[in-house]
Amino acid sequence: MDTFKCDDCIVTTIPLVKGDRGQSETLTPEKFHRVFKDSYKVFRKGQPQALGTAQIVTGLLAITLFLAQIPLVPHMMHYAMPTHLFVASGIVSYAAGHSSNMCVTRISFTLNIISLFCALTILRFWIMRLCSLGPPWNFSVDKGFDMIIAIHLSLQVVVTIVLIYWESKAI
Repeated sequence: MDTFKCDDCIVTTIPLVKGDRGQSETLTPEKFHRVFKDSYKVFRKGQPQALGTAQIVTGLLAITLFLAQIPLVPHMMHYAMPTHLFVASGIVSYAAGHSSNMCVTRISFTLNIISLFCALTILRFWIMRLCSLGPPWNFSVDKGFDMIIAIHLSLQVVVTIVLIYWESKAI
């Protein structure tokens, strides 16, 4: 007999059968049940909608800052392209929090892993660019924009790691 409880677990009760030469006798123990965790509810505890919204907002702010840097650095769009992937993974993460379809959660998990590696790569190049601009006491507007972009890229990495952790619990 299978029983589903609406909280975070599924309880399955299994009756034991004892048979001697064709005779079957059902032995039901007093308390015998097996508990399965509902992994999607564990994923929902990680607040995927809020984290997806944070991904979208952080990605859009990073894209805006990259676009503001285009007149100063002509090859800036090469750095900005992976942040579009970050916005897309935020949209899918938000959708995974709304629907109980595990395919959407798996797609979100895959996009978040890809966007994590992209964000780490861009952050590495961006920190190298920050170090090549000159001494830290030589402040300029360019260095301020670059610092804000580096902060947004590191926020992207942190949010993506948290989402990957919670999505790995669901999958």
